[in-house]
Amino acid sequence: MKKLLFLTGLIVFMACDRPLAPLPPFIETDFTVRFIYVGQADATLITTPRGKAILVDMGTGTSANDYILPLLDSLGITEIDIAFASHMHGDHIGGFDDLLERVPLTGFSYDHGGSYPTNDFENYLLAVGDRRRTISVGDTILVENDIRIVCYASGAEGLEPIGENEKSVALIISYIGFDLFLGGDLTGTDDGNQIDIESYIAPSLRPVEMIKADHHGSRYCNNANILAALQPDYIVVSCGIANSYGFPHEEAVERFSVWGEIYRTDMSGTITVTVVDSMEFTISTEY
Repeated sequence: MKKLLFLTGLIVFMACDRPLAPLPPFIETDFTVRFIYVGQADATLITTPRGKAILVDMGTGTSANDYILPLLDSLGITEIDIAFASHMHGDHIGGFDDLLERVPLTGFSYDHGGSYPTNDFENYLLAVGDRRRTISVGDTILVENDIRIVCYASGAEGLEPIGENEKSVALIISYIGFDLFLGGDLTGTDDGNQIDIESYIAPSLRPVEMIKADHHGSRYCNNANILAALQPDYIVVSCGIANSYGFPHEEAVERFSVWGEIYRTDMSGTITVTVVDSMEFTISTEY
């Protein structure tokens, strides 16, 4: 499962005003994953060899304008082909309306279904309109034949969830031997009025090369059971600089360190993974 890692140069982009001149059409020759620095929020951009753009979560309205839109502009991306909303908290869906107003969604937006009593959710519904789709456990989305997205959790697995985090959509995204796990804010404990969804789905999971830490590296997530199932070589934590939650928690970091190398957006900015071929991929950081 281990891959050869090369460290490449820096990725540089800054929050800025939208450019006045149109950019050339987006052209990507590699499968690339960008864990975008969006402060204390979450957004992952995946671009494909045939020029498709996939966004998993879109941060808050502020982070969409300050970080995601400038990045899309710098890459020449003018439309989003597929979107996922891991769950309905504002730090994951708050940017959908601002972003999709400027960069239209041409495909579907997948989420766990249902509703949530917040303005962010209402704005999300308006932004995606009739392109909203519910994704369920076992659903598979094929992108360009060689990219496979499989759902392993959605809507708390039929259990009676206590909070929205338990309902998070969890995906494994695969491309020619590279596998990435994205789990939103999945919960990993029964303490504190939560349900341990991570342990519940762990038996269905398989080893991957890389994961994005559940719930920004919370103390109550990324438990030993799910990590043993995923066996990641690399762990990316999406968190804000000096965030008030103390993410990632030292206990989570200790669990991560048993398995692989840790990257953090608060320390490295946007983290970019480029798949070279079935045996190699590169990791580069903004700073």
